[in-house]
Amino acid sequence: MFYKKIVFIFIFVLWILWFSFAQVDLSPVYTSDRFQPSNMFHAWCENEIDIVFDLEGWDINAINAILKYKKKDIKITKVLFKWDKENKLKYTVSDDAIILTKLKSNTWWVDHVVFQLFFKWKSDLKNTSFEFETWSYIVDISGNMIGLDDNYIFDFASVPECNPDIVPPIVELLFPIINTWEYLPLDSYFKFKIFDDGKGVNKGNINILLNNQKYNLSDIDCEWSGDVLTLYPDAWFSIGSDVKLEIIVDDKQVYGKSNFVDKKYKFKTSTWLSFLDNISPVEFRRIVDFYNNSKMIDTLSWSIGVLSSWSNKDLIDDNIVVATSTSFWFSVFAVLWWIVAWLLLLMRLFSLFVDKKD
Repeated sequence: MFYKKIVFIFIFVLWILWFSFAQVDLSPVYTSDRFQPSNMFHAWCENEIDIVFDLEGWDINAINAILKYKKKDIKITKVLFKWDKENKLKYTVSDDAIILTKLKSNTWWVDHVVFQLFFKWKSDLKNTSFEFETWSYIVDISGNMIGLDDNYIFDFASVPECNPDIVPPIVELLFPIINTWEYLPLDSYFKFKIFDDGKGVNKGNINILLNNQKYNLSDIDCEWSGDVLTLYPDAWFSIGSDVKLEIIVDDKQVYGKSNFVDKKYKFKTSTWLSFLDNISPVEFRRIVDFYNNSKMIDTLSWSIGVLSSWSNKDLIDDNIVVATSTSFWFSVFAVLWWIVAWLLLLMRLFSLFVDKKD
């Protein structure tokens, strides 16, 4: 009897030495802090839990594991094995467990994540769990059985949506084209293409900052057509000045806050009277001269209207007034010169008439 006990103890010790337990963790993959609650699984949504082995440098030759759960609490959607490119892993979903098996074949070198388990449920659920069944194990290349022993208790929480939009809108500057304009013409405008592949652009929250002046879609200087936004500044730029442009656009995502894009641009204006194709310096000078010499309000209105049609705006730039003031005195002297010329001509005609009469 004594010898039988010794033999039993010896066999038990050998079994303990042969069957060791592996360090395994059931690691939940929660959403980012942006989508609260971020410390719970989301009801109605597909959630993920990773089964992580601390077996760095080990080779796995076979797997036989049973991961138990409450079927009334959880619906399994899929199970993935990170390095199983040949689909050697087999799994079966029973009434209350997932049975993971892999027969002996090519060995796997294990580092961290082994299984990725995806599941969902449709209500607020508290204190449900995944747990490895007793005698779940893996076998390494040397034939050692390594036991699996771990469990994870978790909760579900309701959220507004399962697939929130996480991609910000896209903003492209159509005009002026970057790297093709060394200097901006003084009457430049800006055209953007704005679109969002998710829930769409929030047009009510598009903000443009041009040299510290703010614009949005409610301003008459902004025009929206399709997915193109055009900004016509309400004044021409100064010669040889820096232009700073910034546009901020967000989308219609509400849960977890909206996604936004912030684009910034820098330009330099022309160092002389350079305009776009719709008005030339010669035409500008003619308008200024006509404005200086006109004495009737309707004629002045016509001058402003012509300028507005050429610049595609209903507003005339204040720079015209500045420019015309420089030529005001030239116009005064010109009028005086014409008066003197007419007086000299009349005097000459009068003298000729008197000589002819004599």
